[in-house]
Parts: sequence; structure tokens; C-alpha cells
Amino acid sequence: MGTHGGATPQGQREMIEGLGVTEESAGCPIRSGMEVVELPTNGLKCRVLHDAIAAKADGVIVLNRVKPHTQVGTANFYRTQRFQSGLFKMIVIGLGNNEQAIDLHAGNYPRRMNELMPAVARQKIALSTDGSGLCNILGGVAVVENGYEQTMIVEAIKASEIETREPELLAVACAHMPRLVSNKLDVLLLDQTGKNISGTGMDTNIVGRVLFPAWDQSLSEPTDPVIKAIGIHRLAAASHGNGGGMGLADIVSNKFVEAVDLKLTWKHLISANWVAGGKLPVCAGNDAEVYLACVRAAGVLDLSTCRACRIVSTLEVTEAWVSPALLAELEPLPNIEVLQSNLSAFDHHGDLLPFNGQHQPTQPHQPRSPKRLKTLAQEM
Repeated sequence: MGTHGGATPQGQREMIEGLGVTEESAGCPIRSGMEVVELPTNGLKCRVLHDAIAAKADGVIVLNRVKPHTQVGTANFYRTQRFQSGLFKMIVIGLGNNEQAIDLHAGNYPRRMNELMPAVARQKIALSTDGSGLCNILGGVAVVENGYEQTMIVEAIKASEIETREPELLAVACAHMPRLVSNKLDVLLLDQTGKNISGTGMDTNIVGRVLFPAWDQSLSEPTDPVIKAIGIHRLAAASHGNGGGMGLADIVSNKFVEAVDLKLTWKHLISANWVAGGKLPVCAGNDAEVYLACVRAAGVLDLSTCRACRIVSTLEVTEAWVSPALLAELEPLPNIEVLQSNLSAFDHHGDLLPFNGQHQPTQPHQPRSPKRLKTLAQEM
């Protein structure tokens, strides 16, 4: 699990339990550890590591979603990369624990990751299939989701066939990526972010921000979508204090700040070599103040013209509350259904009201229906 859960066995166990994966639900023991064994490198420019617990098994089958990576998949140069988030990454980072994550995120990341991650995966598969018995990868189970966070493909793949099949599944995943209701926004409000939602807290492919290191001029920030200001209301409980990716936002609430475990976040971001993702945005106070601060940060002079959108998270973009100015543009579109107008987003204390009367921002996300729309109240 790389640096997840603060790179500790207990933290990683707590993280997956927060996602509903327990020994009872899985029907098998769960073992977590950070120790690794070192495998032959065959001349690679980094170590090849394998989880010590997994190394004792007769065989290992990895499972992961295949999808665009939240950093290497966003940069124009790296959109051509055949291996992003998927089985290769799980073989390398997932089974290499914190030490392998630190190795591959060092130096000029993400260039180093794109060069070495596939090479390490090939080496581990080679050591698993050459009869030497030095590694034990049998294969993997790849999962591809559609734009509504619904499983559309589950496929078992032999170890020797992962290199060929994974890029094909990545192409399918890219074709089904969700999008915001508009690619030009003054303000985007996120009910919650967190490690359980995206490796970067919010999916950079959705919000169009990455925060590449300024010293690497070959890596340019995305140009689509264009969002002038991003506000975060809560850190998801299932993130267990990991606020990684908060640097992508401009404004956060005091409740978000209170939920961040700075030590855990620091350890994760230093390991990932992405310190920009840990910069603390401006804390504006309550939820209503977050919105108003975002409006000002976006340079909007007349609130009635503000093109604002609120979503639960970047996993759930198909239902949104939008401002009247944005609604006027979206309402005529054939794929938009307006549920209700003139709704209030905040209570009289300035706290966020539940999304659709059902969702509580502090709770783990739930799948939502496609093509549904709500509006932010004009009085905001």
C-alpha cells in the first residue's frame, strides 16, 4: 500500500477498515507490514523490493483499478504513458511498501516514476515466471469503472499478459472519465476530499490542477478545465487525517483544518515528493465564508454573475448544485435534469447543508445517480 495509512501497519489496516474491508467481510486473515525483501535488479537504477509477508506466500494476485494517474496522467507529455494507476503500479508500489515508494518518487518525479515503475514491474514478473522462484506474482485482477463510479470491467490477467492488456484497459478507462458540468468555473466547492477519494485528495484529472515542480519547465499544468478558485469544506473521515492534496485548493474551512493530521500528511507527501500538495490553503472559517472567500479569490465583482458549482467529491461529479448564472447555461442542455431551484446550501450558522438532503459531508462517499442538477441559493 505504499505510503497509505501513514506508512504503518496499523494505519493501513485502519484505512482499509474505513473502506469496509475487514477480516469478517473478506472472509480471510488480513496481514499488514512494512518490511521488504530485496530482489535482483538486473541493472535497474533503483532497488527492486517485495513485501516480506507476500514473499512468504505460494503466490500473489494483485487487484487494482486501472485509471489515469492523478499526476502523470494529467500532464500532456505523460498522457501517452501506457502504465499509470493499475496492476503494474500495485506490483511495484503496493507490494514495495514505503521504501519502494520513496525510491521511485525521488529526484525528478514524475519522470523517474514513468521510467522506472514499468521496469521494476517487468523485473518482478520476470523473476516470477523464469522458474527461479525469486518472486511470486501469479497475475492480477483489473477493475475499470465508468464515469458514475460503477464497475464496468473485472478481468483476471496472467502475470505474463499484464504488460499487453493493462494499456488496453487504461484506454477504456480514459474514454469513460467523468467531467464537471462545465469546463469553465469561477468557483468549485468540494464537500470533501481525502485519500479514500483520490491519491491526491481530489482527482487532478477532474479539477485541472496538478502543482508540478516549477523547476521542470517541461511539465505544464492542464488547461482544461479552468477553475479560478477551489474551496474544500471537509476532510473525509475515511482519509484518517491525511490531508494530502489540500494544496490544490485555495480556501478551506476551519473544520477541514481541524481534521488534518499534519504529521501523517507530512510523511505521505515527503515520501511522494509532492510537497506542494501539502501547502495549507487560506482558512476562511465556516462553510459560507469558504464560498464567499472563493468568490473574491476568483475576482468576481457581481455575485449574480458567479459561475459556481458544488459537488460531493471528485468521485461524484454527476450531481451538482450550481449558481443561477451557471444554471442558465446548463439548463437547455439535453443531458441535464434540474431537480429543484432556489435551494439554500448553508444553514443559519453558515454550515453546509446535507447534499440532496441525504449526504453528510463528514461521512464516506456514496454512489450517486447520473445527470442530476441542483442550484446554489442566490442569497449565498
